Amino acid sequence: MLDYTGYHPICAMIKNMPDVAMKALDQCYRLNTTSRQQFFWLNYLEPSLISNEEFKFPSPSVLEEVVKTQNQVLINHPVVKEMIKTKWSQFGIFGCVYELLFYLFILIIWSIQVLLNPYNKGILTDDTDKADTIGVDDVIAIISLLLYIVLIAEEVVETWEGHKGHRDWRNWKLHQIRGDLKFVLPENVEEKMYLEDMEEEVINQKSPYWSDFWNVYDWAFLILLFFTYVLFWIDRLAQKEEGWTLGLWKSMFLTVSLVFAWIKLFKYLKVFESMGPFVVIISNTFGDVLKIMFVYFILYIPASCVFFQFFGKSNRVSFLTGLSMKE
Repeated sequence: MLDYTGYHPICAMIKNMPDVAMKALDQCYRLNTTSRQQFFWLNYLEPSLISNEEFKFPSPSVLEEVVKTQNQVLINHPVVKEMIKTKWSQFGIFGCVYELLFYLFILIIWSIQVLLNPYNKGILTDDTDKADTIGVDDVIAIISLLLYIVLIAEEVVETWEGHKGHRDWRNWKLHQIRGDLKFVLPENVEEKMYLEDMEEEVINQKSPYWSDFWNVYDWAFLILLFFTYVLFWIDRLAQKEEGWTLGLWKSMFLTVSLVFAWIKLFKYLKVFESMGPFVVIISNTFGDVLKIMFVYFILYIPASCVFFQFFGKSNRVSFLTGLSMKE
């Protein structure tokens, strides 16, 4: 059922012929109404474990192709739902719970760091006696910095793997298309044009890594944290005096970064069945909320200007008498 690269033919059906793919998936599912039992043959839907030495890119699985197409009919097929349930129970839940707990630990550390570092620390209090000692806030600051470095390393690795995976997939797909072009007969002009158009489309296709909102959000959040830590450590190591304003900027960046950090928690909650629909609803309504806010500001800004024009603090006009009333 697999070609020489380990590619499953159902994957091609899912992408190009979803109705035929539904009938193919039906062959891997049986329902015994007498005993009320369901039987699944999921082993036929997994790519070959024997990889071709010429290609390091593993062939995509049926589940991966279904997710890419976003076909709700295929996603709700009993075979696909059973495959998701099986993979989730075998290894998916453990990785997601680990990532969630690790990120919750990061959030707790960052929250404690914000609470231990008010903007006027070192100005209104005398820290000269504690200059040579290491306190709890010092330990929390070092731990948070190390966790930030870990997050950067993970994001860099994820970005590199995402682009590398797309590059390997493109080379694998181009090899398939160019292999098919060799066997096209001269009189089959339409088939040749179809394969050439597909080849050009694959060549021009960009990596889908940056099309994911959370990937863009992660990098924007890390850049914000970079400036936050620069201000934090400058303010921490500098000699503070009266009129020191960098502490206020540090606190502003710390609080804004903490808000963005807690929002990122939705990324780790969306994979769970209980919280996933809620996260999807919030994500889909975010654009509508921005539209409503835009309409609100269109009415609010001119109304505020008109109100200030007639009822300003320095010169308020009475509409009944037309007299200027000074305070």
